[in-house]
Amino acid sequence: MGTSGSSSGPGSGVPMVPPWADPAPTSGDGANPPDGKPDDGTVKPDANPTAPPAVPQPAVAPSGRFRGARTNIGSFGKTGDTSSMRRGVGQYVKKGYGGSSTATQRMGGTARVAGGLSNALSSGGGAGGTPQSAFAQQMQGKSANEIISGIIDAVAPTNGSQDLEASRESIREVLGELVQEKPDVDLLSLDTASMELVVERFVAADVYRRIFLDIGKKIQDAAPNAKAGLQRLRQVKEYVKETVKSSFKSIREKVGTTSNANVAKIARDSLKETFTIFEGYAE
Repeated sequence: MGTSGSSSGPGSGVPMVPPWADPAPTSGDGANPPDGKPDDGTVKPDANPTAPPAVPQPAVAPSGRFRGARTNIGSFGKTGDTSSMRRGVGQYVKKGYGGSSTATQRMGGTARVAGGLSNALSSGGGAGGTPQSAFAQQMQGKSANEIISGIIDAVAPTNGSQDLEASRESIREVLGELVQEKPDVDLLSLDTASMELVVERFVAADVYRRIFLDIGKKIQDAAPNAKAGLQRLRQVKEYVKETVKSSFKSIREKVGTTSNANVAKIARDSLKETFTIFEGYAE
């Protein structure tokens, strides 16, 4: 399915949200402003400007966190029953990550990379005489594959984490698809609609990869044969893709105008809505 090999997924006793996953939103993503005031402008009763801000400790994964998800996703792998698939993905969010809010934090790096990706895709200049960035100038004369590799290295430089490696694969996948669909496309000067589509597809690909890495092996092991296993994985991927598409549409309608400045927040809000939809099928 164009991703790294699946595993048995993370076990118990580890943080639900690892430190590299960007768990805390920035002020632009809905956090309180740095002056210690909440959104209503009133000072918190316990605010102390001389004390460092409290850092919440990440929740620790309980034993058997993915048991229900694996049972249902395994049933889907064996029979192809889509209700089992939806229930398994729902339990993956609800039990495996403690709900949609924690799952959204777990994918915080995806939202951050989405923001960087939108900047890279519009770095070649455009309407209004926007000048080319230094990066776009460096990419002049490069092939599509070289530009894709350049975008990946600029937006998601490797740091050894599984998350960044998955995001790099997701970027390569969606930009490769775009080049196949539109061979003459200028990857560094996409119009807003094309940029939105790429970001949406990237987020969907990254969510699917996270699910695949955590519980995908159960589908492969339970499927009657390798061909059926690949077919089941494609069904999960399509389910994720359609849910993310619906969530992005809903969030964009609320936001109105998409710009490089708000793409990361749109991606984060769309992730939250996606995981909320998944969680609704947990029972």
